[in-house]
Amino acid sequence: MIPSMYSCMEDKHNPQENIVSFNVNNINIDTICFTDDNGMKQGVWHELDTIHSRVKKITEYKNNELNGNYLEYKTSSSDSLVFGHYKNGEKDGKWIFWNDNQNIIERIENY
Repeated sequence: MIPSMYSCMEDKHNPQENIVSFNVNNINIDTICFTDDNGMKQGVWHELDTIHSRVKKITEYKNNELNGNYLEYKTSSSDSLVFGHYKNGEKDGKWIFWNDNQNIIERIENY
């Protein structure tokens, strides 16, 4: 869950790194995010699980669209659970999904 672009911003005319906190299923999540002068998502966003002190998800944006690497981690370890790439808001190339319990590749999808 990524907050809306406006919840990320403190000042539309002073783009900067911001931290937004919210709770999902009793897990506190902080999102480190960047927006530009027009309030559009830009750059790398980090979603943090503050209870387990881990990065939960890393996404990249360009002009408010997912564009770049997508990496989602397991809550209980630093092993990745999903790795893929977005191009202009669409999944692109090879996406790898790991089995959370057995730590093996569960499937690979090509886009």
